[in-house]
Amino acid sequence: MPTTTPAAYVALWCVVVLGGCAPAGAGEYLVIANGTGETVSVRGRLQARPFAVLGPGEGTSISFPGWMCEEHAPGNSLVATVGDGRTYTYGPPLCNGRAWEIAS
Repeated sequence: MPTTTPAAYVALWCVVVLGGCAPAGAGEYLVIANGTGETVSVRGRLQARPFAVLGPGEGTSISFPGWMCEEHAPGNSLVATVGDGRTYTYGPPLCNGRAWEIAS
C-alpha cells in the first residue's frame, strides 16, 4: 500500500474488512479501486465508451438496479482496460455494497 492512502483504498478496505464503515447509503454502490499501477478505462461490457478513467490508486463508485445483482447475464459485467490492451472483468452479477479492486 502506498505511503499516502488514497480514499479509494480506504473505502475498499472498509467494505472488505469491516463490512462497510462509510456513511449511510454506502451499500448502495459498487466501489471500484485501481490497483494496477497504470491508468485504466472502466466500461460496461456492452458499452463502447468508458464511464470512468482511473489513474493508479484512484477509485470511483457506481450504483446498479437490484435486478442486475440477481440476473447473471453476461452483459451484466464491467471491463477495465489498461493502455496496452490487457483487460480485467468483474461480474456478473453487479451488486451494490461490494468492492472491485482492479489488480494484476
